[in-house]
Amino acid sequence: MPALYEMGMNYSKWYYVLPVDLIIITSFTVAQDTKVILEVASQKKIAYDFILTNQLVLGEFEFTKEVHAIEIQQGLRFDIDCEEYPGLHYDLQIPEVPYVISDDRIFFTDDAPKDETFLTISLSGQSYFQCIISGHLQEAPASISSYVSFEKEKNLYIDFYQQLNRNFYLKSSEESLQTQLEILNQTAWWYSHNAMVHFADPHGLEQPGGAAWGTRDVCQGPMEYFLATQNYELAGKILLNIFSHQNSGTGEWPQWFMFDRYQKDAGECHGDVVFWPLKSIGDYIKCSSDYSLLQERIPYAEGEERKETLLQHIKVAFSAIQKRFINNSGLLTYAGGDWDDTLQPADPSMKEHLISSWTVALAYQTLNSLSQLIRPVDIDFSALLSERAAFIRRDFSSLLIQDGVIAGFARQEKEGFTYILHPSDKETDIGYRLIPMTRSIIAELVEPFQANNNMDIIHRELKFPDGVRLMNKPAHYSGGISKLFKRAEQAANVGREISLQYTHAHIRYIEACAKLGDAQSAWEGLFTVNPIRIQQAVPSASRRQSNMYFSSSDGFYR
Repeated sequence: MPALYEMGMNYSKWYYVLPVDLIIITSFTVAQDTKVILEVASQKKIAYDFILTNQLVLGEFEFTKEVHAIEIQQGLRFDIDCEEYPGLHYDLQIPEVPYVISDDRIFFTDDAPKDETFLTISLSGQSYFQCIISGHLQEAPASISSYVSFEKEKNLYIDFYQQLNRNFYLKSSEESLQTQLEILNQTAWWYSHNAMVHFADPHGLEQPGGAAWGTRDVCQGPMEYFLATQNYELAGKILLNIFSHQNSGTGEWPQWFMFDRYQKDAGECHGDVVFWPLKSIGDYIKCSSDYSLLQERIPYAEGEERKETLLQHIKVAFSAIQKRFINNSGLLTYAGGDWDDTLQPADPSMKEHLISSWTVALAYQTLNSLSQLIRPVDIDFSALLSERAAFIRRDFSSLLIQDGVIAGFARQEKEGFTYILHPSDKETDIGYRLIPMTRSIIAELVEPFQANNNMDIIHRELKFPDGVRLMNKPAHYSGGISKLFKRAEQAANVGREISLQYTHAHIRYIEACAKLGDAQSAWEGLFTVNPIRIQQAVPSASRRQSNMYFSSSDGFYR
């Protein structure tokens, strides 16, 4: 076992303390190239024998692709059978050091391999070497690799992230406050790193497979980060990419889509997804004052044959939204789900008869903001958006707020509505839902007295030591049989979105506190979900990896 493990913005490092030596093993990526380096160094220059072991996957899953390797200078080339990128290959090279290539037979006495995907590289009498793996999208002759400086690449990454986060740094003359600010300063670096992983390698921080942009995900995490750090050019490019995946027939976006040459997507979406690209373009214009993006001509998901301006794409999406309003009211159909994936309706008919008050609040925020921002370029379209937003505001207050409490859902009946996730709800026995309360504050949809009432309810019914929770209790579990909600009622583990604290929703609570000017609650809320020294804010919390955003606060089970 190593004596010490260190992680940086582009590297992991292991320190092995031996009786007469210190061996440092570093794995790091290169800033301006597609290379990952494994560096092994004896600090006393003592020579050792090493074996590097590798399981070759060459695809998304193990044992599903044949391994093709040819010898090149200093190493091996692995060609990947990939229709979208026919030249895709990886070169593995070890500069200036002799080595022997084999498989797992070197570990067995019968000299027979047991796993055809296994690769071993044996090096004898070495005190230092680098193993360089480089990825290439096009066929090219192998080049001779040379040693790569770890310190140089580390500094290049630091420079990159300083530029990306605009040298973000908080300071105070009060020593006690500066301690807290240093926690936020450290977190800003790691969350910048997390955002770039989410953006550039979008199967996420903890999922080994996939590689798609979730439409609502990329419109929130990376997009809001780039706008906050004034990386407007990058934000604009993301928006053009997102809008080019809009379906021209439905006017909507898939739940997720591949963002490069791959043409795969989810094929369907939840009812809130259509609003996120529209909200993002509104946020972009508001932050950057760049109206020129609206005139960019981009295709739809079906291909390059039909290109229209981004403004026209917005109008196509609005036409799709118009069809979902119930009886020309300001209430929209649920259409398969909202932000909480666990609350998808078990009965397909509910897609047309269930109303998510959170989605309605998001719709108001999106359309109301767009109506104001679009006015300088299209006054007639602005008026349409404004009219619909006014309908939403009217009916949200009169139909979705009962006895001073926003219902999580309203189910349309022959006469009126039945309210779900509300104190009057005897069907689920869940009285309160967080996200419509916070979103209606953020959207400035409710009057100040109702906004304050929302926050009073949150603090009384939904706030716990580890943060605010999605609901005041989980959905009833009946052996995994769904009656109302697909996944919430199938979940034997009460964690993540199954009513406990979910960090994303907690962050929106902080946003709502800021909107109301409740600085103290917002400030405390920042540290409740900050993994660095989290026990200072949440005494019952277990240790967490402190350089990574954690998605939820799950119960500890024995």
